[in-house]
Amino acid sequence: MAFYDVEPFGCAVEDDRARHIVSILFNAYDGKNEPDWFDRDPDWTAELRRRAAPTADELEDKIDAFFSAKLTGQDSRDAA
Repeated sequence: MAFYDVEPFGCAVEDDRARHIVSILFNAYDGKNEPDWFDRDPDWTAELRRRAAPTADELEDKIDAFFSAKLTGQDSRDAA
């Protein structure tokens, strides 16, 4: 009863696990009609998406670093 007072519908990890399993099944058979899922904390989900999305400057730096590493690798092979 004490646990039910803290998490009345189970813990969030169990909900996420079930959501992922059902999502895999929906995408395996028909990737178009996946239902909208209940989000326990939409503010936190929005914050996580904001943190995950790189800014334009960060993205440009990552692209420059990738291609400069590729060019450096090609230069070392050309010299050999």
